[in-house]
Amino acid sequence: MPKNKSALIRYHILDTCFRNTGRKYFIEDLIHACSDRLSELSERGKVEVSRETIFKDIIFMKSSDGWNIELDESCKDAARRYYRYLDPSFSIQKLAISTDEHLLIRDTMHMLNRFQNLPFYDMLNNLVDRLSDGLKISLPERVIIGYEHETNLYDPEALDLLRPLHKAIVNKQVLLIKYQSVRSASDSETFTISPYYLKQYKNRWYLLGLEHQNRKLYVMGLERISKLKDAPAKIMYIDPEESIIENHFEDIVGVTRLDGDPITITIWVNPAFWHFLKYSPIHHSQKSLKKLDAEGMQISIRVIPNRELSNMLMSYGENIRILGPEPYVKEFKQRLKQTADLYKKN
Repeated sequence: MPKNKSALIRYHILDTCFRNTGRKYFIEDLIHACSDRLSELSERGKVEVSRETIFKDIIFMKSSDGWNIELDESCKDAARRYYRYLDPSFSIQKLAISTDEHLLIRDTMHMLNRFQNLPFYDMLNNLVDRLSDGLKISLPERVIIGYEHETNLYDPEALDLLRPLHKAIVNKQVLLIKYQSVRSASDSETFTISPYYLKQYKNRWYLLGLEHQNRKLYVMGLERISKLKDAPAKIMYIDPEESIIENHFEDIVGVTRLDGDPITITIWVNPAFWHFLKYSPIHHSQKSLKKLDAEGMQISIRVIPNRELSNMLMSYGENIRILGPEPYVKEFKQRLKQTADLYKKN
């Protein structure tokens, strides 16, 4: 749709004129109707709309960028042309989107439809049905785009928490969260949390929030939340500091942020594996340190090391080698040794 406000007003005035079967609107009448209405709305006084502008408006309204309107070409009075819709019941207000926008909405609806089985999107089916009917949009019968689907890979009870957590974040509602220890399901603790952010990583969902007692950011796996309820009204929500969410995840892989400063890790990459890492970088800080040659590639990342980073690097096997810094090389070697030792046992 055009962004020019005056043009939008003219289109709706012309639409009203074209729908009026009780009067014949010649080009001069259309000019006067648009000029008079724009003059009423203008702070600068009288507005004169040109004949050329009206003709251009009609051309636009007929186009696929507009509304594909159809005018009755037989509307003439003593050889003079007047303007009226071929279908008097038509109105751009009934379909206030262009053909291109119509296609964009259709494609977007199809992509959103892939999430409809998630509890977080349980109203999407009804929305898609209403849009399909109201805009006369039909979705493809077969699936043509795929996403990693959590329904079969993730604890359904954890997915059920997405909606109340999202609602709490939007409404700035403090929560009392009973959280299970990673060591034992029977070992749990209740935390008072101001929830800030929901993040998905490796088919698991996490909540980032501020724990009130220690005033520290906590990251909680949803599958370990055993109970969730609103905190008493007297406990006030603590708004996040500016950029705190972006900063929390800025220099880590995954969701776990350990104490310490980022370090620069240099890595050798097998030449055959470089194409993968080039388009699927380990971290957004990844940089190439030399040109690719027969001996491979050297890259660097600047991160705070954590378990997620180590797991990712180990999954690349013989395709990479950690070059530095030395303390991280030793730590990585130790994990590789522990893994290799598992295969020495009968």
